[in-house]
Amino acid sequence: MLGARGRRVSKFGSRFIASADINSFYPSLYSHSLPWALVGKAHAKVNRSLSDWFNQFDLRVRECRRGETVGVAVGPGTSAIAAEVVLNAIDKDPSLKKFRYERFIDDYSLHATSREEAEEFLMALSGALRSYNLHLNPRKTRIEELPLPKTPGWIRELKAAARHVDTKNLQDVLDFLDLAIEVTQAKPDASALKYALAALEKRLIKPHPPMQSNSIARALLSLSFHRPVALPFLVRFVQKSKVKLSVPMARHVDELLVHHSLSRRTDAVTWLLYLVQKQGLTLRRGTEKAILESEDCLSLVLLWHVGSARAKDDVEDFAKALIPSTVDDYERDQYWLLLFELQLARKIKRPYGANDNDFKTLIDSGVRFVDFGTRLKAPPRMSSSSPYSITE
Repeated sequence: MLGARGRRVSKFGSRFIASADINSFYPSLYSHSLPWALVGKAHAKVNRSLSDWFNQFDLRVRECRRGETVGVAVGPGTSAIAAEVVLNAIDKDPSLKKFRYERFIDDYSLHATSREEAEEFLMALSGALRSYNLHLNPRKTRIEELPLPKTPGWIRELKAAARHVDTKNLQDVLDFLDLAIEVTQAKPDASALKYALAALEKRLIKPHPPMQSNSIARALLSLSFHRPVALPFLVRFVQKSKVKLSVPMARHVDELLVHHSLSRRTDAVTWLLYLVQKQGLTLRRGTEKAILESEDCLSLVLLWHVGSARAKDDVEDFAKALIPSTVDDYERDQYWLLLFELQLARKIKRPYGANDNDFKTLIDSGVRFVDFGTRLKAPPRMSSSSPYSITE
C-alpha cells in the first residue's frame, strides 16, 4: 500500500482530473463484505459455515468490535489488511478495468482526456463501491480542469504573508489572523486556518511583552469558539509565553467548555480541560454538568482529574452504572479508558468481571494513559513539498 504512491500512470495529455474518496471508510466497512471480496458474493452467501476460512476472517473482525458487523478500528494493522482485501476486490471490478487510475488506500484519482471520461469513471467507481455497501464522499468527489498549481493558492498567500509578519507588532499578528479567517471562509474545505496558525506559531517562539501575549491569547480564545482547531495553538502559546489567564478569560474558558460539550467536540473539550489543569482554574457547577451530560469518555476522564469533588463523585457514579452484567460489553467498551483510570485509582474493581485481568496486567506493568506533565510539541516544520503535513 505504501508503495502505491510511487506507482504513477502517465498524465501527459490529460485535460481533467477526477478525485474521490470513500465516505467514512473504516467506520462503515461491513464485515460480511470480507468473504464477498475473498471468494465472491454469490459463493459467500451460499456458504456461511464458520468452518470456512473466509467466514473465520469475518468472525475475527467482528470479535474485535464485540460482534458488531459495521466498522473496523482505525489504526491497527489488522484493519489495514481487512480494508485492502475489500479495496483490492473493488479494483478488480469489471466496470473499472478500462480506467488507469491511482489509489492510495481509499483515495482515488484519474487523469482523464475529457470531462466525459472523468464522469464515467466516478459513476463506475460509485457502482463498484455500492456492491460492497460503500459510498463516495460527496464533499471530496470532484472533477477539475487541468493544469492545476502544484501548491494551492491559499498556501502561497498565507506563506507569503507569514514571512512579513512582525511578531513584535501586535497589529501585524492580529492582521495575519484576520487574513487566515478570510482564507478559511473562502476555502472551507482546506486546512487554511491550521496552516496559518502553525506558520504563526513558528514565529512566536521568542518571549513577548505580557500585554502583547495576553492580547494574542485573547484573540485565539475568541477564535476557538467558532474554530476549535485554534485550541491546540492557544494552549501551546499560553504555556510557552507563561500567560496567566485573567478572570474574564477564565470565564470564556467555561463558556467554551459548555459550548463544545453541547456539540460533543471531544478534541475541543479535552484541550480546554488540559488548560484548566495547567492554569489551576475552578470550573463552575454548570460547566461540570454540561461535560457530564455529554457522556463523552475522554471528557469525563479529564473532568474526573480536574473537576470539583462533586464532579468526581458524579463521574464515578456514571462509571459504576456501566459495571453491572446487564450492561452490554460493547457499550462498556466505549468507556474503557474511564474504567481503567478509576480501577487504577482503586475507585472501582475489575469492571469486566472478577476473572478479567486485562486492566490489572496494564496497571501492574506501569502503563499510564493520562499525564499532565507531558510536554506539548509544536507541529513539524512545513515545506512546499509537503504543505499538508500539519498535525495537532
